[in-house]
Amino acid sequence: GFYLFETSYWSGPRSKLPECRKCPAGMATCSGENNVEAYPGFWRLQFKYANGHEYLDDSWCGTRWAEGDVCLFPTGYFLIGGSWGSPMQCTNLSVGLVCARKSAIEWSGSRRITNESLASADPYKVQIFKCPPSACERNNACSQNRSGPVCGACSPGF
Repeated sequence: GFYLFETSYWSGPRSKLPECRKCPAGMATCSGENNVEAYPGFWRLQFKYANGHEYLDDSWCGTRWAEGDVCLFPTGYFLIGGSWGSPMQCTNLSVGLVCARKSAIEWSGSRRITNESLASADPYKVQIFKCPPSACERNNACSQNRSGPVCGACSPGF
């Protein structure tokens, strides 16, 4: 299957439409549009956006970590095939205390634009991570009393 995260605007015959991207083989299923569901054993990085930041909805900020603590991608964190340049910290936004960092995506009215100077990866490309053994079920659900990004934290009491 394929997916598309960018919003398409038709402004005439010279419009450049965004590319439909191929689903990551063996890691997720894509049913079109922005629907990407991680297979068991994998975790999809899925940002939400508020106040000029990209953030994760599922984090332990406020429970496990305090404001300012690094919650994901500490300095020097490397992914296979590259590095993820900017750490995420527990940040107090309008949505509450969440794992966040300055966003590569900004909003101009209803139009989404990319701020290339902040982009550490292509914001329109799905990011799938391999989880610790048996920690992730389908579609970012955690098992074995685990929780948080990449199911990398133990649930309270474990």
